[in-house]
Amino acid sequence: MNSLRHDMDKLGTLSFTHITSDLLQGFKFLSNLSLQNNRLNDEDIFKIFQSIESSSSLTNLNLSHNNISCDGIKHICNTFINSDGNGGSLLSGLDLSNNRINNEACCVLGEALKGNNSLCSVYLTLNNFDDQAAANFFQSLQNNTTLTDLNLSSNSLGKATTDALICLIAEGNTKLQSVDLSLNQLSLVDIKAIRSSVDSNRNSSIKVIDVRMNSASGIPTDAQFINNLS
Repeated sequence: MNSLRHDMDKLGTLSFTHITSDLLQGFKFLSNLSLQNNRLNDEDIFKIFQSIESSSSLTNLNLSHNNISCDGIKHICNTFINSDGNGGSLLSGLDLSNNRINNEACCVLGEALKGNNSLCSVYLTLNNFDDQAAANFFQSLQNNTTLTDLNLSSNSLGKATTDALICLIAEGNTKLQSVDLSLNQLSLVDIKAIRSSVDSNRNSSIKVIDVRMNSASGIPTDAQFINNLS
């Protein structure tokens, strides 16, 4: 078994004793694990993953549409993201969309990514962190050279996030190719500033920045602000 998916809407109420047992029996061979839409909280995350700290087989983890907050994020980071000096895990994709990730949890995740050398995509759509927390998250990525796809849509982000992204682009170390900032609170000034930063740093790795459905007047709702820059 290399893939496991459990969705409460399709499979009924989740028995954590059974699912944990199933996971531990096959985890050595798992590469894809999806536990989306199961109302998982921090305690559930600990129960499911407490016995697999040494596993390095998982490459994609989808925990979207649950109730995970700071303690759960800490456990996920300790298990799959924090560098151990020996190559760490192989996790390359992490989806934490629509959870309860607050400012503290966002900070924990950002700190973990500083030393991570495996994650390529992180989805944080529709969570509970604010503009400054997202700015701090971008600052944490200054020396990260593996993350290419970042989704921060639907989080009420604005000027602080804009300024941090501009600094990240100017630093020139990021390998980010796609950044989703749609459904936030970017102003027209913010969007123009990002445009100017990208234009001034033509060697940037960024190919797409999605700013659809922001608060800025005059921005078409279907506009993808930066597209195919290479």
